[in-house]
Parts: sequence; structure tokens; C-alpha cells
Amino acid sequence: MGHTESLPAYTNALNVLLAGEAVAIGLGLLLVCWYPLIDRGVYRIGFFLGLAAFAGILFGPGGQWDSRSHPVLFPSFLQLSLIHATFLAMTPYLLLLESGIAGYRGFSSWMRYASLALAVLGTFGLLAAFLLPRWLRRHQSPPSR
Repeated sequence: MGHTESLPAYTNALNVLLAGEAVAIGLGLLLVCWYPLIDRGVYRIGFFLGLAAFAGILFGPGGQWDSRSHPVLFPSFLQLSLIHATFLAMTPYLLLLESGIAGYRGFSSWMRYASLALAVLGTFGLLAAFLLPRWLRRHQSPPSR
């Protein structure tokens, strides 16, 4: 039972991922809304909040940004719906994409291009997460005898 003594760390990692998921949902709602009350300051706050949530996932208790790599967290995914588990695994890439878009809308200087670069990194991460496993399955070498 090597994982029982570190169970609180995995629970904390799941809590960080769930908090990051909530920030990703909030940023998504912010980016969809077009109210006149939303000014550049709100997008700037969303940008920094998204980066803070991304850093919390990357440097948090789990220390990894792919939640499927946690041996204790993976069985808990079986209790959740498949859509929620997929969204939870995509959260870091979504945070990069959404905070990049929010930064692009919120800033007007060179930070606009840095935010755009973050959005592109998030997009490539999402594409790689979906396309790379399929490509690897197709191009596997046949088992040698």
C-alpha cells in the first residue's frame, strides 16, 4: 500500500484540478459574454487568474498537469462521467487557451502578442491531446515474434 500514505496529496491534487476546472469554466463564460460592462480590466484579471490556476495545476500538490497519471485519481474517474473526466484532463490546455484570449482582449501593448502565444500553445496542446494518441495507435509497429 504505497499510495495510502500520500492519499491526502492526491486529494489535494484533485481539489486543485477541480478549482482549475472552475476557473476554466468562468473564463469561458467571460469570453462568451459581450456585455458593455466588461472592460479591459476584467479581461486582464481573467488573464492573470487563468495563469495562476495553470501554475497551481503545474506546480501544485500533484506536480503534473495530466491528471490521468495519478494512480489514485484515475480510479476516481470511473465514478465520474466520461465527459467530465475528459474536461478535467483538458483543463490545463483550456486555461492556457482561454487566458491567452482574455489577455489578447485585455492588453494593448506587447502583452497582446505574448497572450496570443499562450493561446496558440493551449491550442496546440489540445490538438496534440486529441490527435497524437490516434496517430500513435495507427503507426504502431506490429509485435515482433
